[in-house]
Amino acid sequence: MSADTPDRKTHKAAAVTGSILIGACFLLVGLFNLLWPDYGSEFLNTFGTLYPGYNSTDGLASVAVGTVYGLVSGAAVGFAVSWLHDFFSHWFK
Repeated sequence: MSADTPDRKTHKAAAVTGSILIGACFLLVGLFNLLWPDYGSEFLNTFGTLYPGYNSTDGLASVAVGTVYGLVSGAAVGFAVSWLHDFFSHWFK
């Protein structure tokens, strides 16, 4: 059996997909917030309570830090959801 079984590839694909989606969402909302300060402010403040070191009022630096947090957490969530789906789908065959 190879190291990259179909299940592993699915988990990796889900991790990359989650990473891109959450990272891009954070990047776009952060950039729009720089242009229009009211846009997404509650969304960004919520992430400020979740991620240590992130402050939604630090300008472009906060957008970069938030995007990195989004990429990492999106990958973790994508992988976890894929793994849980695979784990529980074997129970209901």
